[in-house]
Amino acid sequence: MDNYGYYGWGWTGFRDIIYQWQQIGMFDVILPLLLIFTVVYAILDKIKVLGENKAVNLIIALVLSFFAISNLYISQFFMVLFSYTGVGVAIILAAIILLGLFAKDKDERWKWIFGLLGIIIFIWVLSRAVSPFGLSFFGPEVGYWISRNVGWLLPLIFIGAVIGIVVLSSSSKEEEKRDRRK
Repeated sequence: MDNYGYYGWGWTGFRDIIYQWQQIGMFDVILPLLLIFTVVYAILDKIKVLGENKAVNLIIALVLSFFAISNLYISQFFMVLFSYTGVGVAIILAAIILLGLFAKDKDERWKWIFGLLGIIIFIWVLSRAVSPFGLSFFGPEVGYWISRNVGWLLPLIFIGAVIGIVVLSSSSKEEEKRDRRK
């Protein structure tokens, strides 16, 4: 229990509610079940493999989602996948805010940078999501090398990103000056 709730008057803290949801299986049973059900139903409804009968699509989606949830690996996979996806979205959002300070609306290069950043984060999220199950995209040697050299890799990547941002923003300012002269 956290110290921020008012227990005397029936109020409770937000963390307590999350903890209660965790205890009843909201995050490892109910939400993955709803997600799988929704995706399977949408696919069946879209491709109409079983005709126009929505009741049949509903029953098949419900049964498949219960089968999927009965496998613990699927629930764990979704929990890991979406937690790292949240981190990836936060990184992209921070990059958008920071690059918004330097970028011009007309500059097309930022689309390529965000596309590359999105691909890198997608690969990172996917590699993190499959790693608890003994799978790896790059092999154990790469992970070991990165963990041993992260102390100089992160500053190097950060410095490279700052240099790239400065170079791109200064070149876009030069192009803007040329456009004004014309």
